[in-house]
Amino acid sequence: QVKICSDGYHFEPSVAEKLFEQMLAEYPKITVLRQRQFDAKPENVVLDNGRLSEIKILNRETGKTERYAGKVFVDATYEGDLAAAAGAPWRTRREGKDEYKETGAGRIYKEWGGAIAEGSTGEGDDTIQAYNYRLCLTDVEANRVPIAKPENYNRNDYVSLIDDVKLSRMPGKQRGEKEFDGIGRVVNIVSLPNGKTDANNQHLAFLSTDLPEENYPWPNADWSWRDRYAQRLREYTLGLLWFAQNDPELPEEFRKNCQKWGLTKDEYQDNGHFPRQVYVREGRRIEGDHLFTGNDAVPVTGISRPPLFSNSITASH
Repeated sequence: QVKICSDGYHFEPSVAEKLFEQMLAEYPKITVLRQRQFDAKPENVVLDNGRLSEIKILNRETGKTERYAGKVFVDATYEGDLAAAAGAPWRTRREGKDEYKETGAGRIYKEWGGAIAEGSTGEGDDTIQAYNYRLCLTDVEANRVPIAKPENYNRNDYVSLIDDVKLSRMPGKQRGEKEFDGIGRVVNIVSLPNGKTDANNQHLAFLSTDLPEENYPWPNADWSWRDRYAQRLREYTLGLLWFAQNDPELPEEFRKNCQKWGLTKDEYQDNGHFPRQVYVREGRRIEGDHLFTGNDAVPVTGISRPPLFSNSITASH
């Protein structure tokens, strides 16, 4: 199992959660409050000579507002909501190549893993990388939860998959991934221990768990919009899996191979065995003392590693 799980670096969600809880338990002075929501509005922050001193937060379980004062606040959100509300400069969308001379910046067309193609201009535009859910699926029958047809199922979202499967049509070349004659056609399967998966968007398929463009408002939307989108994305994702397993116009063998998979019974047990949070790949980019760019992630000429910053306070994968 260690070998198939990237030498042990891929882990079950419930195991990661258990370890975080154990680590926190070692520090009883740390209080963790769950189901708290911060909206990036000026009325939710108090500034003292430009310094953040108090915030207002919604308790999603009680519907009541809570106030918290402090000397230091850390914004560890996907979106940068607190930093934005406190007045930190930020940006979203895609910069052009001319701004920071980044190799991969701007409008670019290419096969997944292939060369940059004709029509690429490097110009900035109004796009944001698509979001999805990272699914924990399993083909272990004793731990498998069947995929139910979602209430707001829309078959039209998925019909293009029929010809894609019948014609073996895809935008990238298969390079050692799981076989494409089943669930691997619609999700990218990374192995976890005990017969589970970390199933991301399948970049080698035209249709997968991403919803390109629909997520564009997310970074600076309020939570009422985000909650609606999260539900739409959840129903779309479950609908895609149900379609792949049941639609009569898909080849029978393909459907049968997809039917081997389901949600994982012992994961996300408080949320219908479905991930609790949208995989937000891109939110606000806070303009601090240093703005991380692609040039900070590539080796410096003559050196085998990217530039080193001795005063860095964060690291990212």
